[in-house]
Amino acid sequence: MNILISGSNGYIGGRLVEYLLRFKDFKLFLSSRKNFNQKNNNIRFLKINWQNSEDVLNSCKNMDVVIHLASMNSKACSEYPEDAKIFNINNTLKFFESAIKNKVKKFIFISSIHVYGDQLIAKINENSLKNPISMYAYTKSVAEDKLLKLNKDVKTKLFILRLSNVFGPPVNNFSDCWSLVFNDLSYQAIKTRNIIMKSNGKQMRNFITMTDFCRSINHIIKFLDNKNEYNVFNIGGEKNIQILDVLNLIKDRSKIYVKDINVSFSKAFSNFNEKEFVYDISRFISTGFKLEKDFVEELDELLRFIENN
Repeated sequence: MNILISGSNGYIGGRLVEYLLRFKDFKLFLSSRKNFNQKNNNIRFLKINWQNSEDVLNSCKNMDVVIHLASMNSKACSEYPEDAKIFNINNTLKFFESAIKNKVKKFIFISSIHVYGDQLIAKINENSLKNPISMYAYTKSVAEDKLLKLNKDVKTKLFILRLSNVFGPPVNNFSDCWSLVFNDLSYQAIKTRNIIMKSNGKQMRNFITMTDFCRSINHIIKFLDNKNEYNVFNIGGEKNIQILDVLNLIKDRSKIYVKDINVSFSKAFSNFNEKEFVYDISRFISTGFKLEKDFVEELDELLRFIENN
């Protein structure tokens, strides 16, 4: 099976490639702006010129599955909003058009929990109203809507995954992942022994281990087909936890490497109030998927990576 992954050398892409290489029947075609170092008989490299429409339209030739991870991140979207619209929206549509043109079986688009808003409350399921606040969330939301319009009467099966907060070790030292809450606090604990909190820690977040996210992609590739009635899925963990609980867990698990960790709160921290919400992932669970990776085990792997790198 030929699988094309855009953005394959990023934080999520790197872990996904590493996971999918376990399956010998998968041949991976990797596209990324960065240089590649992987050497594996089941890997091929494919350069896509996103500025060239013809190149994008031909990119999915001979592919069975396309996983679209390539995206401008939140910071870049805020700084360059017009570029963000071009890359995150227009190029995504061209990529899907290529998948349709080349009769790709499955097209997986990674969206975000942030299409629902920033400070979430109540129960959030796939039918909840979207309320994108940031430019990043806006581009993801618009791309979703346009993909769904293009998806009518085509053989390519579209999957839109609204991903919550992933955490876990990257595959190398160069991944841009250290601004993520779990990773950031873990890095501070091990490398500086001083954690600076940028909020009061009372806000709630939904987390999923990187391992279970990768497993969810494999589940879609192997088990979901056109008979599945849904295109949109929430992808996240089973429960929400406060950032303060994340902090305490990291402090506890870091003791093997660091004896004393000081915690301080920035004078300019944001004063969040706790807001209960449920990130409903039951639609995806109903397809037969089960979360398996233990939170503490994934955290220990993250801490070990930071200590050794």
